[in-house]
Amino acid sequence: MGRMLIFGLGYSASRIAVRLRAQGWRVDATGSAGNLAFDDENAVLAALAQASHVLSSVPPGVPGARARRPRDPAFREAVFLAYQKRCAICGYDGRLADMPLGIEAAHIRWHAYDGPDDVANGLALCSFHHVAFDSGALTVNPGLRVLVSAN
Repeated sequence: MGRMLIFGLGYSASRIAVRLRAQGWRVDATGSAGNLAFDDENAVLAALAQASHVLSSVPPGVPGARARRPRDPAFREAVFLAYQKRCAICGYDGRLADMPLGIEAAHIRWHAYDGPDDVANGLALCSFHHVAFDSGALTVNPGLRVLVSAN
């Protein structure tokens, strides 16, 4: 069966988790009702590496939720400079008049979860690898090796 990682085990996500578990899925989750603490980076990364599916159930604007933190506009340019406007995974360097085309600055520890806007927490990724990274198909270990989900 599948393996789900849920960020933020609120009411709706907990209902999904119950149904998936009844079908034989393994479900790991962060949040007050989850089995993982979000700030336990090793446990979250391990669960993410093993997950076949990822669900983010952290809606904006919920009473008690954290206020949205503004993004540092210099983060993108600093990451692009560090990676020479190339994807850290495949080396793609599409440009139009020296403007990156299809290259994005990604946070290793997500911005929504207090990931800092500094180069040490950033990767320049092509659009494809950014989506793969955010969905859990790819991750980066502490030694900066790219890990690919078995699923």
